[in-house]
Amino acid sequence: MIITKLSLKSLLLPFLMTPCLATAQSADAKIRAASSQLAEALYAEATSEVVFFFDKDSRLLPEYHPTLKGSTLIESYYHDLFKKTETIAFKRAPFQIEKLGPLFLEMGLFEHDYNTEEIQKVTYHGKYMTYWSMQSGVPKVVAHIWGSSSWFDAHTVDLTYIHTSFNPSITPLTDWEKEIEASRQFAYKAVFEGDAETQLIGYDEEAIYMTYYDPPFIGKQAISDYFMSHYNPEIPKDSLNTRIVDIMELGNYALKFGEYFVAWTYENQPFLIHGKGITLFKRTSEGKIKIFRQMINHSMPPMPTALFDQYQASRITRHLDNQQLALEDYLAVYSEKTQILPPGKSAISGIEAFKSHLEQQRASGTLDIKHEVESVETYPQTVLLQGSSTGAFFATGSSEGFPFSTKNLMVLDRDEMGQLQISTLIWNMNP
Repeated sequence: MIITKLSLKSLLLPFLMTPCLATAQSADAKIRAASSQLAEALYAEATSEVVFFFDKDSRLLPEYHPTLKGSTLIESYYHDLFKKTETIAFKRAPFQIEKLGPLFLEMGLFEHDYNTEEIQKVTYHGKYMTYWSMQSGVPKVVAHIWGSSSWFDAHTVDLTYIHTSFNPSITPLTDWEKEIEASRQFAYKAVFEGDAETQLIGYDEEAIYMTYYDPPFIGKQAISDYFMSHYNPEIPKDSLNTRIVDIMELGNYALKFGEYFVAWTYENQPFLIHGKGITLFKRTSEGKIKIFRQMINHSMPPMPTALFDQYQASRITRHLDNQQLALEDYLAVYSEKTQILPPGKSAISGIEAFKSHLEQQRASGTLDIKHEVESVETYPQTVLLQGSSTGAFFATGSSEGFPFSTKNLMVLDRDEMGQLQISTLIWNMNP
C-alpha cells in the first residue's frame, strides 16, 4: 500500500476534524491510533504529518544525534532526513503500551529499510520508547527515543545534523530531584568502577532496559545478565561524566532526561563516546525509588579521540551550511564568549554582538554557503579546525549572487561532556 499525504490526512481526521469522535474514544485507543498514524507518516516520509504529533516541549532523541527539543527543530530534522532517504519498507510494532501516572509509555520494535544517495538498501532494525500525553483529548509525544538492536554504522544514519544549545545540569530542589540526583551519584560510582552488582540495586524487579546494539532486556534478571557480561575489567574508564538535564515529576513516577560522556584507553589509543537517555523512576510502596523503564543511545558513535573530534568538526561545519535555521538555533555551535575576526573589520566579541552582526547580514540578503574541513588538530581541551568555504551572497530583492571563497580557522573548545563549540573564528577572503 502506498501512503500519500492525502491518505495520511484522512487517517488524522479523528484528531483534526472530528473532535467529538476523538472524545468518544478511550485514551488508550487514542494513543494506539496515534502510534499507528505516526508510523504511517514515517513510512511515507511526510514531514508535516509526523510533526503533527509534536509540540514546543516535545523531545526527540535520535540515534547518533543530540536531543532535539521543540517541534521547530524536530521538523527541521525530519525535513532534512526525508530529503536524503527513500524508504523501501517501514514497520513499527509496539509490544507494550502502559499508562504510567499521567503519561502513556509505548515500547516497541521497528524495521526500516531505505536507500540513500550513497547506499542502496540500508537495513535498520531496532527498538524504541515513546512517551505520550493527552492534551485536550489529542495525543502528543512527550519524548521519543530509538536505537538499533545490533551494531549500526553511523554513516548509514548520520544524514542530517541539527546542533542544539548546551543543556546545563539541573540544580536539585524538590524531593524527587534530590532523590534522583542521589541515584545518579550512586550509579555513577558503580558504572565507573564496573560494579554491576551495585548498579543493579537501583533497578525494579520488573524493569525494562533498552541499550545500544541489543534487543530489549525485560526483567531485572535479564538486565543483570547483560551488565555482568558487558563490563570488561581489562578496559578501565579514564573518565566518566553524567548529568541530569531535566526531570518531569509524575506523581508516583518521575521522568529523567540525562546525558553521559565516557573516555577510555584501548591498546594505547584514547577513545571517547557521548550519549543520552530517558529513565523512568517508580516510587515503591516502601517509599524508595527504583528504575522502572530506561533507554539510552549514542549521540556520537564510539571512536578514537582524534576521529571523534574530526566527526564533531564535520558536524559543526554542516550546521554552519544550514542558513535556513532560526538565528538562536544557528548560533548553538558558538560559545558565549566567542571571538569573531572578520577580514577588514573590527573583532566581534561575545555571542550577543555576533548575533547583532548576523541579524544585519540577514536583513541585507541571503547567504548560500558550503564549508569544507581540511585539517583537524586534537588537543586535550581544544581542537583547531582549518577549512574553506565557497558560496554566494544574494542581496535582498536581487536574484544575482555575489560568489566568494574563503580560508577559515576555527578554535573549538571542549566542554566537560566532550562536546565542541566555536570559541574563535577567523576567515580571509580568497582573491
